[in-house]
Amino acid sequence: MLSWTDVDFDRQRVTLRIVNSKTRKPRVFPFRYDPRLKALLRRQQEHTRSWERAHSSLHVVTSVFHYRGQPIGKLRNSWKRACARAGLEGRLVHDFRRTAVRNLIRAGVPQGVAMKITGHETDHVFRRYLIIDEEMLAQAIGQKAEFLDESK
Repeated sequence: MLSWTDVDFDRQRVTLRIVNSKTRKPRVFPFRYDPRLKALLRRQQEHTRSWERAHSSLHVVTSVFHYRGQPIGKLRNSWKRACARAGLEGRLVHDFRRTAVRNLIRAGVPQGVAMKITGHETDHVFRRYLIIDEEMLAQAIGQKAEFLDESK
């Protein structure tokens, strides 16, 4: 569970504490260069504050992501309901981890840095998440063509 104490807007980073991590090692996600992530966290903060104002007699909400002021319990059940409401049935949480791996590599982030961000400790498992699709192949061919054109 991500708590508001894990979000540091001054230092512009999110800290995943040991209990939130599969490897039991804390990780840091700086968001100073990602305006979309910063905006998402600010919107969620405003949503939380708005909920607290409307329900002031209850309690302070400590969870970044909550349902009616309560921490999201079982992620699997909440995930299924959210996907159904969004018309995305059958999606897995790990689909987004795969997407993150692919996007980091496509953006030119070195594999070691991408592994730190995604929490992968071995190259073998990281490569399992890096699903090479036709678009990645097409981009590689395009990069090769640009290289050859520039080398003339």
